[in-house]
Amino acid sequence: MKKNIIIFSTLIAFISISAFTYKKWNSTQNFDLNPQNPQNSVFFDKYLFKTLDNAIYYNVESRFKLTVSKDKLSNPTTFLDTFSKIANESSENISSTSIAKLKEDMLPFKSEDAENNSLNESQIKLLKSLDYQDNVLLKILIKKENPNTGKNVTRLLTHYLTIVPEKVAEYSLGKEAFIDFIRKNTVSETQNIKKDKIGSGRISFVVKEDGEIANLKIDNESKLKTLDDKLLKLLNNSPGKWNPARNALGEPVAQELIFFFGNQGC
Repeated sequence: MKKNIIIFSTLIAFISISAFTYKKWNSTQNFDLNPQNPQNSVFFDKYLFKTLDNAIYYNVESRFKLTVSKDKLSNPTTFLDTFSKIANESSENISSTSIAKLKEDMLPFKSEDAENNSLNESQIKLLKSLDYQDNVLLKILIKKENPNTGKNVTRLLTHYLTIVPEKVAEYSLGKEAFIDFIRKNTVSETQNIKKDKIGSGRISFVVKEDGEIANLKIDNESKLKTLDDKLLKLLNNSPGKWNPARNALGEPVAQELIFFFGNQGC
């Protein structure tokens, strides 16, 4: 009798846990976002997202990871120092520089070049003409003496960068909540997709001065049209709002952002 009671109690506990799990599973299918309830995200990440074979990548940021604020473009020395220091190189070793504004297809216009460690007038004029969301290709040629051989060595530093406002646009509920919202609402489009069956997708959009989204378009398809179409809908109808970017005077300005998704070199 005692043994039967134990078996029956165990069965009841199992059914209760199963019902709770099923309820939580269904909650991940809702087209909603609640950044105040982190347990939703914990359940999703632990029990659902990490079981997907493809582990779809999602992120939102400037077109290039390297950025420079427009305010810093007025100081040529600071501008060059910033990017030479990224490679742990002294500006004194700069032999030449090349700066080119990129077109919409990310190919450069005619570059402005200088044969020393200072920017010339043409380069400074180009930098000062750049606006928010412009993209630039910067090449810095480094020449220095190898202390072991005494011979000069040459190194070319190539930087792709985006011009950004002094304060960039931000999602009002937080970036993690935004990505969590996207993940939860694209499960049906991605759960059976293998990594090698999806490409690197990119959707560009502009956060306007009033925080509204405009100019949504697919820059690069992911090879999964159902996902591309769903993401366009989600980005255009996400809960919450965007806090607009602001310039050095604190005034709201428009900023382009890129939503990266798919198999981004993972």
